[in-house]
Amino acid sequence: MDTIDVTAKFSVAIPADKVLVDRDEWERVTVSSLVGKRWTRKDCIDQLGGMRIPDFTEHVLKPKRAELESIGAVLSWSNGKRGGGSKYLFRATVMSRWLEDNLDQITKGGWPA
Repeated sequence: MDTIDVTAKFSVAIPADKVLVDRDEWERVTVSSLVGKRWTRKDCIDQLGGMRIPDFTEHVLKPKRAELESIGAVLSWSNGKRGGGSKYLFRATVMSRWLEDNLDQITKGGWPA
C-alpha cells in the first residue's frame, strides 16, 4: 500500500494551568518522585483507583508472589497474623511499573488464586 505524508500546521490552546512536557521527562520525574518510597496494599489499590483489599490480596498479590519477589517489588510479605505480624510492603518504583504493565489483567479481576 502506498502512503502519502501530509504536513499541517494547526493551533492548540493550552490552558494557563497546564504545561506540555516531553514524555521521557514526565516518566523520569514520575519515577524519581517514587524513589525511596514504600507502598502498602492500600497504596497500591489507591493507585489502581480502588479495589477491595481481600480481592487485591487473593487475586493479584498471592498468585503473583514469586514474580513480585523476583523483580524486587516486595519489601515484606504478611505472615497472615493480625496485629504484631509483618505487613505487605512494596518498593513504589518497582510496584508502580508492575501495576501499569499488568493493568489490563488486574482490571479484569486479577488471576485465579
